[in-house]
Amino acid sequence: MPPSYNPFTLDRIIERYRMLGDDPIIPTPPELAALWAQARADPAFADCCFGRLLTARLPLAWRAGGAHYPETGDTWVLWYADDPQRTRRNLLHELAHKQRGSGVPATIDEDWQEEHDSS
Repeated sequence: MPPSYNPFTLDRIIERYRMLGDDPIIPTPPELAALWAQARADPAFADCCFGRLLTARLPLAWRAGGAHYPETGDTWVLWYADDPQRTRRNLLHELAHKQRGSGVPATIDEDWQEEHDSS
């Protein structure tokens, strides 16, 4: 494996699901796409890197309702069909991470502090 190999990148996580015959990604609901577009157009996000917004029907990380990848600007959120507002709150939370410009935390303490500060 090359030194840059990271088994936890978003694309590799999705690829693993697909190799098992289960595609975790669904079309992004219009209300989430609209919120994403609104954030992209907002001057408060002018310095932010926007990659893809993906909506998942299966969690892509343990006990997570979404995640933001600072390296690529990609964001995913878990779709709660029975509670779309929960999905929307998760997207807003991930947008808060993006707006704060938080990089990848170096320690667990930094990760927890970032979660606290973006809530």
